[in-house]
Amino acid sequence: MGASNMAISTDQILPVSRFTPSVTGHLTSDSTLASLLSLLDDPTPAVWEPVFRELRSRGKSIVGPLRAATRHESPLLRSRARALIETAERKKRLRRLVAYIARPKFRLETAVWLFSGLEMSGFDSRPFSRELDDLAEIARASYSDAKGPLNRALLLPKFLGKRFTFVMPTDKNGIQLPEVQSDYETHHPGQIFIHQVLANRRGLPLSLAIVWKLVANRLARPMDVVGIPGHVLIRVPSGQRRILLDPCNDGLPVSRREVREYLEDYGIPFGPSVFEPMSDRAIMRKLVSNYMKSLGMRQLFGRAEELLLLHAILDE
Repeated sequence: MGASNMAISTDQILPVSRFTPSVTGHLTSDSTLASLLSLLDDPTPAVWEPVFRELRSRGKSIVGPLRAATRHESPLLRSRARALIETAERKKRLRRLVAYIARPKFRLETAVWLFSGLEMSGFDSRPFSRELDDLAEIARASYSDAKGPLNRALLLPKFLGKRFTFVMPTDKNGIQLPEVQSDYETHHPGQIFIHQVLANRRGLPLSLAIVWKLVANRLARPMDVVGIPGHVLIRVPSGQRRILLDPCNDGLPVSRREVREYLEDYGIPFGPSVFEPMSDRAIMRKLVSNYMKSLGMRQLFGRAEELLLLHAILDE
């Protein structure tokens, strides 16, 4: 047979993938694990959901076979394998945060960045730390022009109050949304995680207060976060006085009378304990609570349950 008869068109030559297993048995030598993986792309929830939970409970020991499964010929199996890998990696990041929070003392900023990294593999906090540095340096330059203790005390709150805000969601006619829908919108993760608050310049009251405190720390300016039911205030000293400020309202001062009237509207007793500053541990506990509420509102109950141990440690 002549050479011309043996010529093969290049479009008939298919590339050979590095690893494309055709059956799940190729993914692992563990027969039990192989059986579970073989059911991962079953279309029936009564089959694949228990399998998914079982595989998830095995933790990092199955990450290798799951990575192989992401190259499987079944699109559904690939998708569910990637979801399981992300769950395992998220739990690893959570364990790191739990270990840090379990220390007797911890830095609020470090805890905040570890928390931000929970939902983002490879999260890099450095750009956001630099943003906080820049905010502090801009504010620092204004202190030389501030006259008197009161103006100096209010300088940073005014500076940050103009740059960060809390926005109540409204409909297209500018009418505030019903409470349930409003809660859903305001508890979006983008208004909870500090790196997103820095990027978007808006957030929940607590997240705004955390940004304020991290900037104040860079300037060695004393600042307390005061948690009252349903809201968070900032407190700064001015001579012998201590001034309450609202991070959601341009950093404007709030009187004790306004706080008392606010609490009375909700039937909450008013007393000196209302103004106790939140510890870093209490701040992180509230931050985690806000995120758990957000996950619950979005029907992500399993993800919320993953945070229960972290919340319990912060309760101690």
